[in-house]
Amino acid sequence: MLVIDGVTYTSGEFGALLSGAANETDAITGSGRLNVVAVAVLDYDAWVTSFQPGFTNNLPAQDQDGDGLTNRQEYAFGLNPKSGASVNPITAQLSRATGMFTYTRRVPALATPNLTYVVQTSSTLAAWANDNTAVQTVIGTVGDVQTVEVKLTGSLPLAANPLFVRIKSE
Repeated sequence: MLVIDGVTYTSGEFGALLSGAANETDAITGSGRLNVVAVAVLDYDAWVTSFQPGFTNNLPAQDQDGDGLTNRQEYAFGLNPKSGASVNPITAQLSRATGMFTYTRRVPALATPNLTYVVQTSSTLAAWANDNTAVQTVIGTVGDVQTVEVKLTGSLPLAANPLFVRIKSE
C-alpha cells in the first residue's frame, strides 16, 4: 500500500514526473521507480486481528490463554485463543449407537495452505488410528466456523470399550 497526498494505492508502478513510470507524480523525486504490490492478508493474520486488542502472544505456537492448546490449534478449530474455557471443539459427544459426533472447525479453504482434518480413534489413548473412511459432513456454518458431523467407520453399535475419538488438524 502506498499513500500519496492522502490517496491510497494498493498496487502499481510509481515514479517522478518524466520517469516513465505508469503513475507519475511530483510527490516523488529522483530517477528510480517504485513498484507497489498488493499482498493478500493470510487468514491466520485476519483471525489474529479479530481478537484485538489484548491478543499479544499471537504467534501460532504460543498459548495466549494457557489452556494447553496452541494458537494454531485454536485457529484450526474455531476456538477463542483468549479464553481458557474455549478448549474443546467437540460439540456433541460420540454416540455408540449411531457412531456419530460433531465438532467445530475453521472453514478449511480459508487457510493457506488449506487445513485438513483427520478423524482418529483409540482404545488406549496411547496409540491412535486414522479413520480415513469416516464421513465428515458440514451441517452448519457461522462466519468462518463450520460445525461438522462425523460418522465413524464400523459396525453399529460401536463395540470397542473404551473408545476415544479426536480430530487432528494438519
